[in-house]
Amino acid sequence: MKDQQLLALIDINRDAIATNRGFYFQYLTVAKKWLENYTSNVDKDIFTEVDDDIKEVGEEIIFTQIKCYSSTFSFQSKEIRKAILNFFALYLKNNDQVENLVFDFITNTTVAKTEDILHKWISEQPIINKELLNLCSNKISEILFDEIQKKLEKNNSTKKEENSQNISDFEDIINDKNLIQDFTGKIFWHFDEIPPEEAIIILTNEIHLLLQDPIFSSRPVKLLMEALLCEIYRRSQEKNPQDRKVTNSILNQILETKDSELTKYIDKRLLNLFNFRLDILEDKLVNVQNILDNSLKIQEQHSDILNKIAAEYKKANDFFPHFLTTIPFVNPDNLNGRNDLIDDLKRLLSENKHISVNGNGGMGKSYLIKSFVHKFHSEYDYILWLNVESGLVNSLTTNQQITSSLKIPPLEAEQFNEALNLIVHTLNNIPGQNLLIVDSYDVVEPEMEIVKSLQNWNIIAGTRLRLQDWKDFPLPSLEFEQAKALYLSIENQDPVDDQQLGLLFDTVEYNTLVISLVAKTIQQSFTLTLADVLKHFQEKSLDDQTIQVQLQNDYGESLSLLIILNKTFDLSKLESIDKYYLSFFALLPLEETNFIDLVDWFGKASVAPNTIAFTNIINTLHSKGLLERNGKRITMHKMLRESILYQERNDSSPFLNQLFNVINLSARIKEGYNNNLSQALRFLKYGEAILKEIKEPFRTEIYQPMLMLENEVLNIYGWIKKDTMTSRWQDLIDRAEKHLDKNDSLLGIMSNNIALTLAADGELDKAFTYFEKAIEILSVADRKAIPHLLMSMCNMSTLLINNGNFPLFFDYFEKIEKLRKKYDLYDDPSYPIQAQIMGSAYNELSNFPMAIKLYKTAIELHKKLPVELKNDVFLINYYLKLGYAHVLDKDLENANLAARIAGSIYLDLELKELNHHIEILKLMILIAELQGDDEGVKILKETLKNTQN
Repeated sequence: MKDQQLLALIDINRDAIATNRGFYFQYLTVAKKWLENYTSNVDKDIFTEVDDDIKEVGEEIIFTQIKCYSSTFSFQSKEIRKAILNFFALYLKNNDQVENLVFDFITNTTVAKTEDILHKWISEQPIINKELLNLCSNKISEILFDEIQKKLEKNNSTKKEENSQNISDFEDIINDKNLIQDFTGKIFWHFDEIPPEEAIIILTNEIHLLLQDPIFSSRPVKLLMEALLCEIYRRSQEKNPQDRKVTNSILNQILETKDSELTKYIDKRLLNLFNFRLDILEDKLVNVQNILDNSLKIQEQHSDILNKIAAEYKKANDFFPHFLTTIPFVNPDNLNGRNDLIDDLKRLLSENKHISVNGNGGMGKSYLIKSFVHKFHSEYDYILWLNVESGLVNSLTTNQQITSSLKIPPLEAEQFNEALNLIVHTLNNIPGQNLLIVDSYDVVEPEMEIVKSLQNWNIIAGTRLRLQDWKDFPLPSLEFEQAKALYLSIENQDPVDDQQLGLLFDTVEYNTLVISLVAKTIQQSFTLTLADVLKHFQEKSLDDQTIQVQLQNDYGESLSLLIILNKTFDLSKLESIDKYYLSFFALLPLEETNFIDLVDWFGKASVAPNTIAFTNIINTLHSKGLLERNGKRITMHKMLRESILYQERNDSSPFLNQLFNVINLSARIKEGYNNNLSQALRFLKYGEAILKEIKEPFRTEIYQPMLMLENEVLNIYGWIKKDTMTSRWQDLIDRAEKHLDKNDSLLGIMSNNIALTLAADGELDKAFTYFEKAIEILSVADRKAIPHLLMSMCNMSTLLINNGNFPLFFDYFEKIEKLRKKYDLYDDPSYPIQAQIMGSAYNELSNFPMAIKLYKTAIELHKKLPVELKNDVFLINYYLKLGYAHVLDKDLENANLAARIAGSIYLDLELKELNHHIEILKLMILIAELQGDDEGVKILKETLKNTQN
């Protein structure tokens, strides 16, 4: 009872309409959490103004307090102390019912420098160290004791003696060490250490970035953000606390609303309040501009000082060293027949001040530039080599060789801008003909424009970027003999033939780095051969333990082939949107990829926005040297693609970012199966590529969508009569049974599909077993599975007819009728199939007139189906069966008509992958033979022979 009395005393009524207390910051935080949950497919309810500022309900319950302040916080701050008291009230209220409780305190500000305990707590949360946990929990007990005592004193309706008694009654709770330590361990502090307005700007930018996720189909970011904030505000004012929440389903409703109608979610009054805050931000920007203007004046003063310093340097030093920095070593004998390229580069540099040696990672850019410097260094007065992997500005300002060579005195770390200005100014005052090498320049930096302004310096940049206003020097791939010479210069002990070498070079797309790494790996190993390494490439197992031979890179590090490859194609500096699309493109057979397929990938509603989105991202990645666009053709270097996939596999949630791409691809293939087989065949190659690239061990995060995709892919193969798919179906079923619930409808659909394949292979008993399993699973599934259940029962009925088991057939047929009537499913593809099956039953019983009537019924029912469910390949089958029934009924004229209609439909579909033309020709040959048309038979047989070759 004591804890209930204590709870009644300290519990605060948080179920109130939001006031203006930093609600803008709070609502932005809610919007960010909401979007993060939605884009990650995490189903959480996010409450506002219920129990606390934010309450998240999922696998755990998270209570969050949001504070947007200018002042620092400590354990003496009333905001912190009130938050702890409120958290404790929520802890007492929920701890017995909820196992996983979390209390988050989020603020933009900083911790007071004197607040040692809080600093230590933040640096080690969650707290594992027992000594620190004791320290923190003692502080929490102290705060709780003080705050509860204040509460009691405030509620002074009773005598002080009684109040004193009350606090003593509660002491045993506050002094319960285990309870307080448990509570303390659930508190987490988040101090962003930035000013309030900057915090709002960062939050806003983070939300904008989330709204650029492809899941939002390029909808207007500003419009969506306004709608979300207004919806959060509207929900927070609901009278019923249970309605003060935002969920994924609510966001789905908003996204289903057209842009023109979305204004109903937008509260102009609230936006006016937000705009007031934005106006404040704009005022601050004006202040920033004033500061910048003043800064220009200061820079002019600095310039005068720099000129004086430079003049002093000139007096004190008559010369600088020829090499201002160390030039990386190069062996000119290893150019492998590329000497002409060095001379070409020299001629180009004599005509252009800035040259971009352009190519993918590992293609030999650095080696070529090193060789150029080795050959022509005497023609330049001063040479400066910069490797800018860590950034252009950072490499310039932190390179001690530069400051030493230029006689620049050391500056403090915070004098960052002064160091950059002084280095550039000094370089600009060096006379003569000079050469600056900027190697590994793979991220555009605005300061490059300052560097380009140097007066007496030619600049060569080694980069994958396609730089504007630079003369491009694209690095060509090695020829076969050049690549062979490179390989054999490193490894010549293990005998290899040109065929093996050609396979290696094609596999790595003549990447000089990878050719060297493969040769070194074999040379350093005792057992590996080129055949072994090629097998690892083909099986995408470069991370296998057997190939982790340690090699030294240019920096003396010992690393394996794969690690060096991933360092060469490191994606960590790229923007998240670039990494997302690169991962997507790396999964595709880009050489066969049609731009229209990318646009159609996400459905008809997304065609217009995706046309622009894909155009822009492809052009962006092309400019960054990560894709190659040649007209409408898109390619990606094979080694870049391989590295991207290996890096994805090493991610904590491998390929999770491709979840919606996989789901949408399955949907397009399924749509094609339903009403447009040519569409399904268009997307089939992408399905196979993704199934090939995302190996089984790396599907954990997207396992069920991958099962769905594989089911759709194999289903299409059933239509085009590809070589038996039974083994692949069996493998899929085996994996699905381990992952899915035994009554999952997807497992029922797969069971039906493998049964069809088994029946086509003549394994009727196994087919019967799987049809039974499909029907059993789908019978207990939800309403959405009924069409699949009807189709499975129809397929079972066909099998029973073929087996001559008419009693069981009629039993199934009666069940089908009852089910169809119960759910009123008469516009479903299984309905014409049902008529065709009954026609086949009468055909088997030699009642040809009734069979013909039912086949015609199937044709008419098919024509009445909704367009989205009308697969005309079924119609070809109906006409073929009708034709054969007419033959058996000795009506050759109508049989011939049915065959010709089937042929016409086949030609209209323009699907060369289908084999239905063979069955059509066989029927026409039979009819011609019965008509005694020897010439017609000869022509038709010749046609059949030609189509089968």
